[in-house]
Amino acid sequence: MAWANRAGTGGVARISLLGLLMLLTLGWASGPAVALGAPPAAPTPQPALEPISPQNAARLEQVAFLPYPGRAKASALAFGMTGSPLLAVGFAEGTLRLWSAASAELLGEVRGHEARIAALAFSPRDRDLLASASFDTSARLWFASREGLASSDVLDDNDEYTVESLAFTPSGLNLVAGYGDNRFLGWRVADGVVAAAREVGEPGFAILDAAFSRQGDLLALGSADGFLSLWVVSEEGGFRTYFRWSRRLSPSSPVTTVAFSPENDRLLAFGTHSGEVRVWDAATRQEQGAFALTGSVVQVGFSPDGSLLYACTDDGQVHLWEVYRWQEVAQQVYRPLAGGCAFSPDGLRMGVLLEGGVSLLGVPAPEPTATVTPSPTQRLPPKATATSGATLTRTATAIPAPVPAGGAGSDAAWYRLIAEEALKAFGQNLGTLLSVGLLLALLALACWFLARRGEVGRRLGERLARLLEHAWKGEIVQAWRVLRGKDEQPPSDLQC
Repeated sequence: MAWANRAGTGGVARISLLGLLMLLTLGWASGPAVALGAPPAAPTPQPALEPISPQNAARLEQVAFLPYPGRAKASALAFGMTGSPLLAVGFAEGTLRLWSAASAELLGEVRGHEARIAALAFSPRDRDLLASASFDTSARLWFASREGLASSDVLDDNDEYTVESLAFTPSGLNLVAGYGDNRFLGWRVADGVVAAAREVGEPGFAILDAAFSRQGDLLALGSADGFLSLWVVSEEGGFRTYFRWSRRLSPSSPVTTVAFSPENDRLLAFGTHSGEVRVWDAATRQEQGAFALTGSVVQVGFSPDGSLLYACTDDGQVHLWEVYRWQEVAQQVYRPLAGGCAFSPDGLRMGVLLEGGVSLLGVPAPEPTATVTPSPTQRLPPKATATSGATLTRTATAIPAPVPAGGAGSDAAWYRLIAEEALKAFGQNLGTLLSVGLLLALLALACWFLARRGEVGRRLGERLARLLEHAWKGEIVQAWRVLRGKDEQPPSDLQC
C-alpha cells in the first residue's frame, strides 16, 4: 500500500492529519464568527416587483418575511406611504412596531398601549400620521417615518369601553372609532374635539369595523350583533353623520369587516363571522357577488386600483377575486393565521399576519432578456446555410486551461488551485466541511483500532486502508472491489 507502507503506522497519522486540516480550514472558509447579541445583518434586498393584478395574481409568492421578536402575537396591521411603503403592526401586549416594507428593515418599536391593539390606520392626508385603537380603552396618534415612531396625541382615554375599530375620512381631517358598546365617535384630528357621536344596533354590541367611501360621503359600519349600517357624512362646517339604512344580516353572525372600493363609491364589500363574503351596491343594496368560505372572515378589502377583492380567514386562507367578474384568481393557504391582511398603497405587496411574523407577498417582475446590438464597425460572421442533404457542423473552439501561478508544472500551485476550487464548490458551507473532517478522523480511528485487535482486526484495518487509498485516488472500481472483498491484493504486514 503506497501511502500506508511508508512509515508503518504513519497511515493513521496521515489520515488524522488530513482530518485536522479539514477542521482547521473551517474557520478560514466560514468567515469570522458572529457573537450572540450582535446587530442583525443588513436586510436582504427584495426582487423587483410588478403591481398585483388579476392577470398575474396566480404568480403571487412570498418575497419577504418579517419575524416577530420572541413569542409576540400580532393583532393588527396597516400600510402607509411616506416616500416608500411602511408597515405598522400592533401586538396583543400593546407594542407597536414599524417596518420598511421595501427593505424589510425594522424602523421603530414603542409600547403604545397597555392591552391588545385592535386596529391601525394611516391618514390619507398627513401620510406620516398613524392612529391606533386598543382594548385599554384608548385611541392614540403617532408620527411614523423612517426614523421610527413618535407619540403625537391621545384622542380618547375613557375607562369604560374598548376601542375596536378606526377609519380616517378621505380628507384626513376627521377620524371615526367604534367602541365595545354600540357607539362610534368622530374626532377632528387637528384639535381632538369630538364632533359626532352615534349609536348603532343594539346596546352592548361592539362596532367591529368601519370604512369610508372614496368621496368620503358614506360611512359603513359592521357590528357584533349582525347589523350592517350606512351613514351619510358631511364635513362642511364640522363633522356630521346622518343615518341612511341598516340591515341585520344574521343575529348569530357578526359583521366582522367592511370595505369600499377605491374606484367605485357604490361597491361595498363585507365579511361575517360565519364565513360569508358579500359585495353590495351601496345605493340599491343589491347583491353583486357572494362567496362562502370555510373560516371566519377576518379582513376584506380591495387592491389600490380596485381590480381585486381580497379576504383572509381565521383558518389560514387568503382569497383574491377579480372585481365585476367575481372569479377567484388566487388562493394562498397558511397555517396558522394570526390576524388580518392588507395591500400596500403602491399595489406591489400584500401583507399577511402569521404566527411568528408578517409574510409579504408580491409578484416578482420577469428578468429582462439581454439583447446584444452589434456596433456599426463590428462585422458579423456569415450565416451558415444548409443545402438539401447537407449537414451543418459547429466548430468547437478549445478554451485554454488556466496556468496556475508558480509555473505550469508546480505541484504547490496546482494544490492551491484545487483547494480554492474545492472551497468554492463547498460554498464555504460549515456543516459540509465539518462532516467531511469528522468522517475522515473517525475512519482513521477505526483503522487504528482494528489493526490492534488481532489477525482479523488487522486484516479489516488493512482493507479499510486500501478502500481509503482507492477512494482518494478516484479509483472507484477498485474501491468497490475492496468493499465487496474481491480485491486480489495480498494483505500487507504493515498496519494502516
